Amino acid sequence: MDATPARDFARIIALLQDNLDEVVVLEQDATPQRAILRVAGRWGRYRVLLTEIVSDQRAYRYYVLDGDFVVAGFDNASDPRAAQLKYGR
Repeated sequence: MDATPARDFARIIALLQDNLDEVVVLEQDATPQRAILRVAGRWGRYRVLLTEIVSDQRAYRYYVLDGDFVVAGFDNASDPRAAQLKYGR
């Protein structure tokens, strides 16, 4: 696992707080096997959702939503909740 997820997560949170409004850390947890960060914020009328998971491989999911519509998504491990919002069941 990446040796510095706590430091990386702190930098990500600081970057979001500098650029978004209403930033809320939804989850920040670490075990010896993995670390996870989930954050939500607002950019104008858009809701921004971010998930970072660090284990043997790093997974990320960044989504920008307008209401329940996914405007943009960047991920290397797609989020089923975001896909359901975009495409329905």
